[in-house]
Amino acid sequence: VKPSEVVKPSEEVKPSEVVKPSEEVKPSQAVGDYDVKVNIGNGQWTITNSKGSVSLKDITIRYYIKSEGTADDVVFIDNAGLSLSKAPYYASLTSDVSAKVVKMANPTADADAYVEVKFNSNYDLDSSANLALGIRMAKADWSNFDQTNDYSYTNGAVVYVNGTCVSGNDL
Repeated sequence: VKPSEVVKPSEEVKPSEVVKPSEEVKPSQAVGDYDVKVNIGNGQWTITNSKGSVSLKDITIRYYIKSEGTADDVVFIDNAGLSLSKAPYYASLTSDVSAKVVKMANPTADADAYVEVKFNSNYDLDSSANLALGIRMAKADWSNFDQTNDYSYTNGAVVYVNGTCVSGNDL
């Protein structure tokens, strides 16, 4: 049996406020950019589940943003891995994660789009597992954007299980 590859974050990250869960599945987020006006934003999340078991296919994460300029927003998945308490103990999931930017039908003052992250994996997230996820976002022309006017920069990511908001504030 060949062990899975070790996932290493692309950069050091500075912890930010932990999202208060309304249910059992919750993210904690570390934002990696110390400057709020950047040409690439990144974050590392750890997703946990305090009770039961949830299929990763049922989990969706949204990070709400305020688009700026005319260039498209581009999302990169740096890493994704599931730490387990039993064999195989670790599963690299980077290739099982998809992310896209979705324009909102009803924009708000601090969000007109969101980064939607989904999983295509047969693993479950139970109370003994931790899901680590690293993503980056940039403008297609690498122009700067201001993160301070993004809803999720201040309020954190929102987690859905089977389409129901279980952590964060649904917009």
